[in-house]
Amino acid sequence: MFNKLNIRPILIKYIEIPVAKCMHKCGLKPNHITGLSLLLCILSGYLVISQQLVAAGLIFFLGSCLDLFDGTLSRLTSSSTEFGALLDSLGDRIGESVLLSAIIMLPVINSEQITFALTNYNAVDMLTGQTNAYLIPIGLIALVSSQLVSYVRARGESLGTSMESGLMTRAERVILVSLGLVTGYIFLAILLMSVFSSFTLFQRIYIISTNTQTVVNSESK
Repeated sequence: MFNKLNIRPILIKYIEIPVAKCMHKCGLKPNHITGLSLLLCILSGYLVISQQLVAAGLIFFLGSCLDLFDGTLSRLTSSSTEFGALLDSLGDRIGESVLLSAIIMLPVINSEQITFALTNYNAVDMLTGQTNAYLIPIGLIALVSSQLVSYVRARGESLGTSMESGLMTRAERVILVSLGLVTGYIFLAILLMSVFSSFTLFQRIYIISTNTQTVVNSESK
């Protein structure tokens, strides 16, 4: 979604490149940034389990923002490698999975207060959902669909289809989950993430299906 707003070129010019240059002067390498980003995302998962949700949201956002700079730094220093790209992608998947898994565990941590009865909730309880048992299945849907969105993008690009578009890409997921943690509206954030990630998944599958069928039809003529 943000790609359609042409925000990325502005970020690259005014934020990513200047910060990457500073990192290079400090002696940092792309894999250092990838590792630090992953560690911060794992730390955010620990903070969720410790129920320090505001800190978790801020740390996750910071760690995810760092992920912007490893690729820029590698291009700036002409040190891009296929293995580095693999580490970057793997770090993204692990960091996001750790955080979402921690969020899914919140109702279990608050098991003394957990409830399945929708009628016992007021509006605020439904939106925050730390003791809402429905956070578990909704969180699992969000976790699986978000990972599949990334997988389908990689698979689509291997088939020659551009997969940068989508309603709920990684950038939107990071912002949504971070806001949910900072504001306390966790259930709402995860619910929206599960819905829009699932939509994006089928959206990308449809794009791949259309493009691959077009290629087959053109080759058969």
